[in-house]
Amino acid sequence: MSPGEVKRPGSGGSCEFPHWTCDWHRRLAVALVFTAICTSARAARWDLTPRLYIGESYSDNVTLASRNQLDDFITEITPGVSVRGKGSRLMVNLDYNYQLRRYAFNPKFNGDSNQLQANATANIIRDILFVDARGNISQQQISPRGGLSSSNLNVTGNRATVMTYGISPYVRHHFGPYAQSEVRYDLDRIETTNGGQTLNTAAQQAANQLNSDRTNLTAYLQSGRYFQRLPWKVDFSRSETTGRGTTGTNANFQRVTGSLSYVLTRKYRINSTVGYEENTYTSSQGATSGQFWTLGGTWTPSPRTEITAAFGERYFGNTISMHASHRHKHWIFTADYSEEPRLSTQQILSQQLIPLVDAFGQPVFNPDTSSRIFLPVNTRQLTNQVYIDKRLTAALTYQTPRNTISVNGYTSDQTGQATGGAQTQRGLGMTWTHPLSPRLSGGTGANWYTTDSGTGGQFTYYEFRPFLKYQLGPSINANLEYRYVENDTDSVGGGYIENMVSAFLSMHL
Repeated sequence: MSPGEVKRPGSGGSCEFPHWTCDWHRRLAVALVFTAICTSARAARWDLTPRLYIGESYSDNVTLASRNQLDDFITEITPGVSVRGKGSRLMVNLDYNYQLRRYAFNPKFNGDSNQLQANATANIIRDILFVDARGNISQQQISPRGGLSSSNLNVTGNRATVMTYGISPYVRHHFGPYAQSEVRYDLDRIETTNGGQTLNTAAQQAANQLNSDRTNLTAYLQSGRYFQRLPWKVDFSRSETTGRGTTGTNANFQRVTGSLSYVLTRKYRINSTVGYEENTYTSSQGATSGQFWTLGGTWTPSPRTEITAAFGERYFGNTISMHASHRHKHWIFTADYSEEPRLSTQQILSQQLIPLVDAFGQPVFNPDTSSRIFLPVNTRQLTNQVYIDKRLTAALTYQTPRNTISVNGYTSDQTGQATGGAQTQRGLGMTWTHPLSPRLSGGTGANWYTTDSGTGGQFTYYEFRPFLKYQLGPSINANLEYRYVENDTDSVGGGYIENMVSAFLSMHL
């Protein structure tokens, strides 16, 4: 075996499907990133915004314990920076926080965390060769059975730091008005650490399962404007996830799809797909590969409203899918339903810590908001097995000069393919902000989340968070916040309640 090759189980000694463990692939990725930066950075416009967040909080149950609760005063200092770069051939978005935590009564809990969301797109050869690069550092809840908190201030033993980074070179080509194509190759790595905290045994095992490499090859050819009455698309995808450890994830997904639509009128369209998928993963539920098809339609009564639905069949049974959206001057509604095989690693890689656009499509650049990254509490049990996820999501955003209200909810039925274990999750979240004076605003946030894993028990999480914000100056805000958290469970001694009061200053330059 020559240098740079890695022997994989079942291979002949060469790196048949490239992944991060191939030395030459790491070198190619680094070379592409530096080439992109050097060829495009000088012509871009750069905005650099440093910021600082200083807070003091009191919690009456800092460890989210069901008994023998510990209270504490917690000092938090979080410097951060936002970087935005935009040019004709380069776009960069980067947000970074360094969070330092100090506990007055329990200094053994002292710690720090890094939080990063970074992505960049460079056009190496104009309109032909592109490179995307990305990196994230975040804290993740491991299990819904452990202590759940939207803040890093709680010490739960159920939270790990997850680092992801990847690169995607891709080529696009237009065949005049007849067709357009793209070939993309993604390489991603996921690494976990305990973030300076002691994880419980179950959480540590689950975190270790996330350590993996993923490679993804996609290619498509789709119709251009010449086929407005009969749009079509042919695409291929192959994804390989390889765990770095004895309990890591190993799964391959490969699919070939042909899609054809017929536009009846401006309002109505018939859609169809047919294809074959060949998947390899541990399963006790029967076949993992087979033919598939869907048939459905799209109704577009106005440029602001669209409803698409389809039914069909895949290797795991009959399926349906749906997307609906309606946009108004002051509000937006969206709803989606899908049935897909998923991995926990896909959930991690697709997560966005800081939204770059709001529900109305406007750019979001608020250093005060970006300084506080709330941790999602509605994540599923992190696992190394593939699961079939039947998920319905809906979101409504209402915005006027005086009020902004956002409501989102979801329900998800998940079936593990290795063990057959079933889990149902439901959640509902709401935020509301209202200006009380030119400098003073208030609002509240609330979350409800429940998970039922059958023999594993039922868990329900409640959070209520009213707040006030006062603008001290053009770049300085003072905030006062109260948070109530309750977790109910049918397990003996498993529930907890917490009250937390926080006061903090946030500033940016």
